[in-house]
Amino acid sequence: MTALLKVQHLYVSAHRARDAVTVDLVKDVNFTVDSGEAVGLLGASGGGKTLTCLSVARLLPFGVQAQGEISLGSTSLLPLNDTAMAQLRGVELSMVFQEPSAALNPLLTVGEQVTDAACARRGLSYDDARALAAETLGAMGVVGAQKALSAFPHQWSQGMRARALLTAALLVRPLLLLADEPTSALDAAAVGRVLEVLKKAQAQDGMGLLLVSHDWLAVRQTCQRVYVMFAGRIVESGPAAQVLEKPRHPYTARLKVEAQRRWQSPVKTGALSETLAGCPYRGHCSKASERCSEMPTLETVGPGHQVACFHGETL
Repeated sequence: MTALLKVQHLYVSAHRARDAVTVDLVKDVNFTVDSGEAVGLLGASGGGKTLTCLSVARLLPFGVQAQGEISLGSTSLLPLNDTAMAQLRGVELSMVFQEPSAALNPLLTVGEQVTDAACARRGLSYDDARALAAETLGAMGVVGAQKALSAFPHQWSQGMRARALLTAALLVRPLLLLADEPTSALDAAAVGRVLEVLKKAQAQDGMGLLLVSHDWLAVRQTCQRVYVMFAGRIVESGPAAQVLEKPRHPYTARLKVEAQRRWQSPVKTGALSETLAGCPYRGHCSKASERCSEMPTLETVGPGHQVACFHGETL
Protein backbone atom coordinates (compact mmCIF):
# COMPACT_ATOMS: atom_id res chain seq x y z
CA MET A 1 0.00 0.00 0.00
CA THR A 2 1.29 3.47 -0.90
CA ALA A 3 1.81 5.73 2.13
CA LEU A 4 -0.33 8.86 2.37
CA LEU A 5 2.74 10.88 3.43
CA LYS A 6 6.28 9.80 2.64
CA VAL A 7 9.33 11.78 3.77
CA GLN A 8 12.71 10.58 2.50
CA HIS A 9 16.19 11.91 3.28
CA LEU A 10 14.87 15.26 4.51
CA TYR A 11 17.48 17.87 5.31
CA VAL A 12 16.51 21.33 6.55
CA SER A 13 19.28 23.91 6.51
CA ALA A 14 19.78 27.58 7.33
CA HIS A 15 22.52 30.03 6.39
CA ARG A 16 24.29 31.53 9.41
CA ALA A 17 25.33 35.01 8.34
CA ARG A 18 27.83 35.75 11.11
CA ASP A 19 30.32 33.18 9.83
CA ALA A 20 28.85 32.40 6.38
CA VAL A 21 28.16 28.79 7.32
CA THR A 22 25.18 26.66 6.25
CA VAL A 23 23.88 24.64 9.21
CA ASP A 24 21.84 21.46 8.89
CA LEU A 25 18.99 21.67 11.41
CA VAL A 26 17.21 18.48 10.34
CA LYS A 27 19.40 15.65 9.09
CA ASP A 28 18.39 12.70 6.92
CA VAL A 29 14.91 12.24 8.38
CA ASN A 30 12.72 9.46 6.95
CA PHE A 31 9.17 8.52 7.94
CA THR A 32 5.72 7.67 6.59
CA VAL A 33 2.10 8.22 7.58
CA ASP A 34 -0.66 6.01 6.18
CA SER A 35 -4.33 6.93 5.71
CA GLY A 36 -6.18 6.54 9.00
CA GLU A 37 -2.91 6.25 10.93
CA ALA A 38 -1.64 8.45 13.75
CA VAL A 39 2.13 8.86 13.84
CA GLY A 40 3.99 10.72 16.58
CA LEU A 41 7.11 12.87 16.34
CA LEU A 42 8.28 12.86 19.95
CA GLY A 43 11.03 14.84 21.63
CA ALA A 44 11.89 17.87 23.72
CA SER A 45 11.97 21.41 22.32
CA GLY A 46 14.78 22.15 19.89
CA GLY A 47 14.95 18.69 18.36
CA GLY A 48 13.72 19.63 14.87
CA LYS A 49 10.12 18.38 15.10
CA THR A 50 8.46 21.65 14.14
CA LEU A 51 10.89 22.27 11.28
CA THR A 52 10.08 18.81 9.94
CA CYS A 53 6.36 19.57 10.14
CA LEU A 54 6.78 22.98 8.48
CA SER A 55 8.79 21.33 5.70
CA VAL A 56 5.85 19.06 4.88
CA ALA A 57 3.49 22.06 4.79
CA ARG A 58 6.04 24.09 2.81
CA LEU A 59 5.87 26.88 5.40
CA LEU A 60 9.49 27.17 6.47
CA PRO A 61 10.64 30.66 7.48
CA PHE A 62 12.63 32.81 5.09
CA GLY A 63 16.23 31.65 4.72
CA VAL A 64 15.51 28.07 5.80
CA GLN A 65 15.44 25.45 3.04
CA ALA A 66 14.33 21.83 2.79
CA GLN A 67 15.91 19.21 0.55
CA GLY A 68 14.94 15.61 -0.01
CA GLU A 69 11.64 14.06 -1.04
CA ILE A 70 8.21 14.75 0.48
CA SER A 71 5.23 13.09 -1.17
CA LEU A 72 1.54 13.37 -0.34
CA GLY A 73 -0.05 10.48 -2.16
CA SER A 74 1.33 10.66 -5.68
CA THR A 75 2.19 14.38 -5.43
CA SER A 76 5.77 15.45 -4.78
CA LEU A 77 5.49 18.58 -2.62
CA LEU A 78 8.89 20.25 -2.74
CA PRO A 79 8.86 20.96 -6.52
CA LEU A 80 5.35 22.52 -6.43
CA ASN A 81 5.08 26.24 -7.06
CA ASP A 82 3.50 28.43 -4.39
CA THR A 83 0.12 28.60 -6.12
CA ALA A 84 -0.21 24.84 -6.44
CA MET A 85 0.86 24.34 -2.83
CA ALA A 86 -1.62 26.94 -1.59
CA GLN A 87 -4.42 25.12 -3.40
CA LEU A 88 -3.44 21.86 -1.73
CA ARG A 89 -3.38 23.32 1.80
CA GLY A 90 -6.74 23.30 3.52
CA VAL A 91 -8.06 20.58 1.21
CA GLU A 92 -5.70 17.63 1.31
CA LEU A 93 -3.38 19.00 3.98
CA SER A 94 -4.13 21.03 7.13
CA MET A 95 -1.79 22.22 9.85
CA VAL A 96 -2.32 23.27 13.45
CA PHE A 97 0.43 25.66 14.53
CA GLN A 98 2.22 25.57 17.86
CA GLU A 99 1.50 29.21 18.77
CA PRO A 100 -2.26 29.85 18.45
CA SER A 101 -2.05 33.57 19.30
CA ALA A 102 0.19 34.24 16.31
CA ALA A 103 -2.07 32.26 13.96
CA LEU A 104 -5.30 34.14 14.70
CA ASN A 105 -6.18 37.60 13.36
CA PRO A 106 -7.02 39.87 16.33
CA LEU A 107 -9.38 41.96 14.18
CA LEU A 108 -11.75 39.10 13.23
CA THR A 109 -14.01 37.05 15.47
CA VAL A 110 -12.99 33.51 16.25
CA GLY A 111 -16.09 32.24 14.43
CA GLU A 112 -15.13 34.02 11.21
CA GLN A 113 -11.65 32.52 11.27
CA VAL A 114 -12.61 29.00 12.31
CA THR A 115 -15.21 28.70 9.54
CA ASP A 116 -13.36 30.50 6.75
CA ALA A 117 -11.51 27.51 5.28
CA ALA A 118 -14.53 25.20 5.52
CA CYS A 119 -16.69 27.70 3.65
CA ALA A 120 -14.07 28.35 0.98
CA ARG A 121 -12.79 24.79 0.54
CA ARG A 122 -15.84 22.66 1.28
CA GLY A 123 -18.53 25.05 0.06
CA LEU A 124 -20.35 25.07 3.39
CA SER A 125 -22.60 27.98 4.29
CA TYR A 126 -21.41 30.13 7.18
CA ASP A 127 -24.29 28.96 9.39
CA ASP A 128 -23.58 25.28 8.71
CA ALA A 129 -19.84 25.72 9.28
CA ARG A 130 -20.49 27.64 12.49
CA ALA A 131 -22.81 24.91 13.76
CA LEU A 132 -20.16 22.27 13.05
CA ALA A 133 -17.51 24.43 14.72
CA ALA A 134 -19.63 24.83 17.85
CA GLU A 135 -20.26 21.09 17.98
CA THR A 136 -16.56 20.30 17.62
CA LEU A 137 -15.50 22.88 20.19
CA GLY A 138 -18.13 21.60 22.59
CA ALA A 139 -16.74 18.08 22.23
CA MET A 140 -13.32 19.52 23.12
CA GLY A 141 -14.70 21.01 26.32
CA VAL A 142 -15.36 24.63 25.30
CA VAL A 143 -18.44 25.70 27.29
CA GLY A 144 -20.97 27.87 25.44
CA ALA A 145 -19.09 27.43 22.17
CA GLN A 146 -21.86 28.87 19.97
CA LYS A 147 -21.81 32.19 21.82
CA ALA A 148 -18.04 32.17 22.29
CA LEU A 149 -17.50 32.05 18.52
CA SER A 150 -18.71 35.67 18.36
CA ALA A 151 -15.83 36.80 20.57
CA PHE A 152 -12.41 37.98 19.42
CA PRO A 153 -9.20 35.97 19.98
CA HIS A 154 -8.02 38.12 22.91
CA GLN A 155 -11.22 37.17 24.74
CA TRP A 156 -10.31 33.47 24.51
CA SER A 157 -7.75 31.76 26.73
CA GLN A 158 -4.61 30.25 25.22
CA GLY A 159 -6.10 26.77 25.55
CA MET A 160 -9.33 27.82 23.86
CA ARG A 161 -7.42 29.42 21.01
CA ALA A 162 -5.49 26.18 20.51
CA ARG A 163 -8.78 24.29 20.23
CA ALA A 164 -10.10 26.89 17.79
CA LEU A 165 -7.17 26.28 15.43
CA LEU A 166 -7.65 22.54 15.65
CA THR A 167 -11.36 22.93 14.90
CA ALA A 168 -10.62 25.06 11.83
CA ALA A 169 -8.24 22.38 10.55
CA LEU A 170 -10.69 19.53 11.15
CA LEU A 171 -13.69 21.25 9.51
CA VAL A 172 -12.10 20.96 6.06
CA ARG A 173 -11.78 17.18 6.57
CA PRO A 174 -8.19 16.96 5.26
CA LEU A 175 -6.49 13.78 4.11
CA LEU A 176 -3.57 14.63 6.40
CA LEU A 177 -3.48 16.74 9.56
CA LEU A 178 -0.18 18.11 10.83
CA ALA A 179 -0.70 18.92 14.51
CA ASP A 180 2.19 20.76 16.15
CA GLU A 181 1.84 20.54 19.95
CA PRO A 182 -1.98 20.84 19.84
CA THR A 183 -2.37 19.96 23.54
CA SER A 184 0.51 21.92 25.10
CA ALA A 185 -1.72 24.71 26.45
CA LEU A 186 -4.41 22.39 27.85
CA ASP A 187 -5.09 20.81 31.22
CA ALA A 188 -5.30 17.03 31.51
CA ALA A 189 -9.09 16.87 31.14
CA ALA A 190 -9.06 19.00 28.00
CA VAL A 191 -6.21 16.95 26.52
CA GLY A 192 -8.32 13.81 26.81
CA ARG A 193 -11.27 15.44 25.04
CA VAL A 194 -9.08 16.79 22.22
CA LEU A 195 -7.47 13.41 21.65
CA GLU A 196 -10.90 11.78 21.47
CA VAL A 197 -12.00 14.29 18.83
CA LEU A 198 -8.88 13.52 16.79
CA LYS A 199 -9.52 9.78 17.03
CA LYS A 200 -13.13 10.28 15.95
CA ALA A 201 -12.06 12.33 12.92
CA GLN A 202 -9.65 9.60 11.92
CA ALA A 203 -12.29 6.90 12.27
CA GLN A 204 -14.88 8.85 10.27
CA ASP A 205 -12.71 10.23 7.49
CA GLY A 206 -9.64 7.96 7.38
CA MET A 207 -7.52 11.03 8.11
CA GLY A 208 -3.79 10.60 8.56
CA LEU A 209 -2.33 12.39 11.59
CA LEU A 210 1.22 13.54 12.25
CA LEU A 211 1.26 14.50 15.94
CA VAL A 212 4.27 16.63 16.86
CA SER A 213 4.62 16.60 20.63
CA HIS A 214 6.80 16.44 23.71
CA ASP A 215 3.83 14.91 25.58
CA TRP A 216 4.67 11.25 26.14
CA LEU A 217 1.16 10.33 27.28
CA ALA A 218 -0.59 12.08 24.37
CA VAL A 219 1.57 10.20 21.87
CA ARG A 220 1.05 6.92 23.73
CA GLN A 221 -2.73 7.35 23.79
CA THR A 222 -3.11 8.48 20.18
CA CYS A 223 -0.40 7.09 17.92
CA GLN A 224 0.17 3.68 16.37
CA ARG A 225 3.79 4.45 15.49
CA VAL A 226 6.32 6.92 16.86
CA TYR A 227 9.57 8.53 15.73
CA VAL A 228 11.80 9.99 18.46
CA MET A 229 13.85 13.05 17.42
CA PHE A 230 16.95 14.49 19.02
CA ALA A 231 19.20 17.21 17.58
CA GLY A 232 17.55 17.01 14.17
CA ARG A 233 17.79 13.25 13.77
CA ILE A 234 15.51 10.26 14.24
CA VAL A 235 17.14 8.24 17.03
CA GLU A 236 14.44 5.60 17.51
CA SER A 237 11.26 4.53 15.72
CA GLY A 238 8.71 1.76 15.72
CA PRO A 239 5.31 0.72 17.10
CA ALA A 240 4.33 3.25 19.78
CA ALA A 241 3.59 0.67 22.46
CA GLN A 242 6.94 -1.05 21.93
CA VAL A 243 9.11 2.07 21.69
CA LEU A 244 7.47 3.93 24.56
CA GLU A 245 7.20 1.02 26.96
CA LYS A 246 10.55 -0.65 26.14
CA PRO A 247 12.80 2.06 24.69
CA ARG A 248 16.19 1.04 23.31
CA HIS A 249 17.78 4.50 22.96
CA PRO A 250 19.05 6.32 26.09
CA TYR A 251 17.25 9.52 25.08
CA THR A 252 13.91 7.76 24.70
CA ALA A 253 14.47 6.05 28.02
CA ARG A 254 15.16 9.39 29.69
CA LEU A 255 12.02 10.90 28.18
CA LYS A 256 10.06 8.01 29.64
CA VAL A 257 11.54 8.55 33.10
CA GLU A 258 10.77 12.27 32.96
CA ALA A 259 7.20 11.59 31.85
CA GLN A 260 6.71 9.19 34.75
CA ARG A 261 8.19 11.60 37.27
CA ARG A 262 6.35 14.58 35.75
CA TRP A 263 9.49 16.67 35.78
CA GLN A 264 8.96 20.29 34.84
CA SER A 265 12.19 20.66 32.85
CA PRO A 266 12.51 18.51 29.71
CA VAL A 267 15.84 17.31 28.38
CA LYS A 268 17.64 20.23 26.76
CA THR A 269 19.07 19.58 23.34
CA GLY A 270 21.07 22.79 23.02
CA ALA A 271 21.58 24.55 19.71
CA LEU A 272 21.42 22.09 16.87
CA SER A 273 24.49 23.61 15.27
CA GLU A 274 26.55 23.01 18.42
CA THR A 275 25.97 19.29 18.91
CA LEU A 276 29.03 17.05 19.21
CA ALA A 277 30.39 15.07 16.31
CA GLY A 278 29.14 11.51 16.23
CA CYS A 279 26.05 10.53 18.22
CA PRO A 280 24.20 13.78 19.01
CA TYR A 281 23.16 12.45 22.43
CA ARG A 282 26.57 11.34 23.69
CA GLY A 283 27.16 14.52 25.70
CA HIS A 284 24.11 13.63 27.83
CA CYS A 285 24.52 9.84 27.93
CA SER A 286 25.93 7.81 30.84
CA LYS A 287 26.68 4.90 28.49
CA ALA A 288 28.70 6.92 25.96
CA SER A 289 31.98 5.36 24.83
CA GLU A 290 34.74 6.17 22.35
CA ARG A 291 32.72 4.42 19.67
CA CYS A 292 30.01 7.06 20.07
CA SER A 293 32.28 9.60 18.37
CA GLU A 294 31.00 7.90 15.21
CA MET A 295 27.43 8.50 13.98
CA PRO A 296 25.24 5.44 14.66
CA THR A 297 22.74 4.47 11.99
CA LEU A 298 19.22 3.23 12.55
CA GLU A 299 19.36 -0.54 13.02
CA THR A 300 16.47 -2.97 13.38
CA VAL A 301 16.12 -4.33 16.93
CA GLY A 302 12.60 -5.81 16.70
CA PRO A 303 9.57 -5.99 14.43
CA GLY A 304 9.32 -2.51 12.92
CA HIS A 305 11.55 -1.15 15.71
CA GLN A 306 14.74 0.74 14.86
CA VAL A 307 17.28 2.52 17.06
CA ALA A 308 20.38 4.59 16.33
CA CYS A 309 22.56 3.63 19.30
CA PHE A 310 25.67 1.49 19.78
CA HIS A 311 24.56 0.58 23.30
CA GLY A 312 20.83 -0.04 22.83
CA GLU A 313 21.19 -3.67 23.91
CA THR A 314 22.42 -2.62 27.37
CA LEU A 315 19.44 -0.48 28.44
